[in-house]
Amino acid sequence: MSAIGFLGPLLSSALGARAKPHARAFGFLAGSRHSFLNSSNLLALGGLGWAAYEIWRTRERAAQASGGAPVVVPGTVVQGDLPPPLPPKAAKGVPPGPPAIQNDVQRIVELTLAAARCDGELGEEEFGALLRTARDIGAERMVKDALEHPRPVAEIVGGVSDRKQREALYVYAFSIVRADEDVRTGERAWLADLARQLGLEAATTTRLEKETAYRIASMPAGTQRA
Repeated sequence: MSAIGFLGPLLSSALGARAKPHARAFGFLAGSRHSFLNSSNLLALGGLGWAAYEIWRTRERAAQASGGAPVVVPGTVVQGDLPPPLPPKAAKGVPPGPPAIQNDVQRIVELTLAAARCDGELGEEEFGALLRTARDIGAERMVKDALEHPRPVAEIVGGVSDRKQREALYVYAFSIVRADEDVRTGERAWLADLARQLGLEAATTTRLEKETAYRIASMPAGTQRA
């Protein structure tokens, strides 16, 4: 599964939980040939982490299917019949894997969910839909933990120093929050906090939002994929 194959269904489900029209926003982010989540922006959002995650998931599934010994992740040691331990500071519920998995994939998954619920808690139906999607893409544990134990925005985006990555994360979250409509008061407060944690100036976020809103509005209304 590619990064889009992993992120696309989760993103679609998260946008669906917003109770806003979102076909154009999804088309802008992931539903078209010229979407925001192209190879360059995926790299900025942690493309190498997606590749590492898919390699690890493939090996884990193979080990489970064969009933063999646990997969040894580089940098860990298996003692007896016990699986290798989680890397230091790994979040509860996140499958063991290389540090890139924890830092990159978990960050974008948590940011997706945080943006989806920024104006209030998710209802039971939306919560269940997200978990079903997560189960389908093999990320149920990660998504379930992020939903049940949400982290502050400061922790989700903490440590991101590359400016291109910081701007890409803001555009991604803004697109989810805005969807195909305007940003509401509570949503604006959340975006302001995100910009502050990312160290982005007001002039930068204004420019990014204008560019993003224009591109979303330019998308055909029927671009959302099933």
